[in-house]
Amino acid sequence: MKKVFIILILICLIIPHISTQNTTIDTLNASQINFDFNQSIKVPDNLQIPAKVIFGITGEIEFQLFIILITIWIILVLLIAQILKFVPVIKQGVASWLAAIVITCLIALSGGLNQAVLFIFSLGNFFGILEKWPAIGVVVSIGIIIILGYGLTILLKLLRKRVELDEAEVKGRDVKTMTEIAKIEAESLKKKSKK
Repeated sequence: MKKVFIILILICLIIPHISTQNTTIDTLNASQINFDFNQSIKVPDNLQIPAKVIFGITGEIEFQLFIILITIWIILVLLIAQILKFVPVIKQGVASWLAAIVITCLIALSGGLNQAVLFIFSLGNFFGILEKWPAIGVVVSIGIIIILGYGLTILLKLLRKRVELDEAEVKGRDVKTMTEIAKIEAESLKKKSKK
């Protein structure tokens, strides 16, 4: 989980250096590069269905919202995979990851992911204060997502430890009950053998 957070932070540091503008090598000049986080990305026609199923995107999306969408999608998959470890049928391994991806895709398909992106982005913009600096708004939004994801991961670990402790306690009680039953049975057998 820590590796994923480090990767996300590195992505945040690299994003300002990436440009989605269509420029050719001949016209590329250092003074002409003007990166705009507010520009829209159009999903190609051949990727409309996968984009709708995986991310819940149709048509165009602003670049800054797309970055936040990918971050939320990754964190959501990680959190759902952690939650699915509580389910006895999908305890670990590939099944929990596949189920987490499917559940996240269903959330995206229903539009819940887009609503979460808009909510987190509005928190990251601090009610319009950072509209002049969209890169800082994106970084703040990603920071909020990472902090929330990390906090929920810690809560899930505490919950898992509590569940394991409760299961161990129940097993201990069962062993004690079985031991008491065995003692009673042994005593009754001794009494019967003395007669």
